Amino acid sequence: MEAAWVVVLASGAMLVRAGQMIGSIGVARAKNAASAGFRGIADLCLATLFFWAIGAAIHFQHANSIFGVDVPCLVGLGGLSMHWFPMLALVLLATGIVAPAVAERSRLGVALAAGAVLAGVLVPLVGHWAWRGWLSQLGFVDLAGASAVHLVAATCAATCAIFVGPRDGKYNRDGSSNMIPGHSLPLMMLAAMLMLIGWVPYVLAAATMHAATVLSAGAVAANVFIAAAAGGAVSLIIGRLRFGKADVLLTISGMLGGLVAITASAGSIATPTAFLIGLVAGIVVPWMTVLIDLRWRIDDPGGVVAIHGVGESGR
Repeated sequence: MEAAWVVVLASGAMLVRAGQMIGSIGVARAKNAASAGFRGIADLCLATLFFWAIGAAIHFQHANSIFGVDVPCLVGLGGLSMHWFPMLALVLLATGIVAPAVAERSRLGVALAAGAVLAGVLVPLVGHWAWRGWLSQLGFVDLAGASAVHLVAATCAATCAIFVGPRDGKYNRDGSSNMIPGHSLPLMMLAAMLMLIGWVPYVLAAATMHAATVLSAGAVAANVFIAAAAGGAVSLIIGRLRFGKADVLLTISGMLGGLVAITASAGSIATPTAFLIGLVAGIVVPWMTVLIDLRWRIDDPGGVVAIHGVGESGR
């Protein structure tokens, strides 16, 4: 029964991955919408196979606290553990972060290669450090992968965005930036809601993998939603004060930043603390989104570098 419950939680976490793909479609211009959706499906297939073939052997190894390979786990030769599917869900969440950052201008091979490296090496390795290896032995606490999933993927997304360069017409010679809106704001809002709904099973599924001592499932869910609500609300207010009206994308960024910020500690803090964490993320993430675009000139259509990289530090 426990194994079935773990699979159910991991399946619920896949709603986040669905939201990421829908968000990538919405943030793209109409002419590139189908391509963005296809890349999401292709990345899911390739990343799953790389994790099955290589990543699981790195993540579940017990040879040492830094790096090793559990040979029976290679291509599932020794069978798959109960925690294989929850870890796959986390890996796919990480690969889904990269796609919006390079939307509309990267070659398919570049995007798929980044997902393969994340799924096959980076996320399993850092996840091993955080939950079984040397970081865990030092007392490092990361309930659901704020470091292994979000920070690692955001770093990869920023690197890929810099490598492929900005979209044509994004930046002017005088250093100013042009807004290139996505073709469907409703799809972006739907994507945000799917990610919000899937975040609770995602956090709980991650907790089952390393037998983390957490609060009750209800308390974890409350912390997740309160942090998200605080992040979205403060971003809404900031948009109202700055632009004279509520800004949808700013509000979505703040809400998702709150979700990322609460990921590491949702199982061990009181709800007022969750509120403060979400509040800080809702202030910092939108500000960093603008800074990354205008000051650092990194073309990130989905704002994922700020949401998943800076939002992670909000914890």
